[in-house]
Amino acid sequence: MKAGKGNKQDQKAGHISPPESPRLWASKISYPSILFSSHSRANQYLSNFYQAEFSIDGRRWRTAEHFYQASKFLDGEFQEKIRMAATALEAKKLGASRSHVLRADWED
Repeated sequence: MKAGKGNKQDQKAGHISPPESPRLWASKISYPSILFSSHSRANQYLSNFYQAEFSIDGRRWRTAEHFYQASKFLDGEFQEKIRMAATALEAKKLGASRSHVLRADWED
């Protein structure tokens, strides 16, 4: 079977076989936008700032933003400072600081 053609069973089930170029395939799909922000109640749970605590390796994180920002650094003390930030915005501001060295692989 050629890439992009799909078979009749896939087509009936709503499956789409991608064409040879993933970019071409993605450009032909139209999805409705899902709008969200930490300032709006609609879909607020999709925001990194949404307060939904979770644990990784025995450490409690207030938001995904706290974890994301702390992950930029290898300095354990600075990671802890970000983890303990009172708000996601405070964690983001700490993570934007360049007073601490970013992980060497962060920009990869």
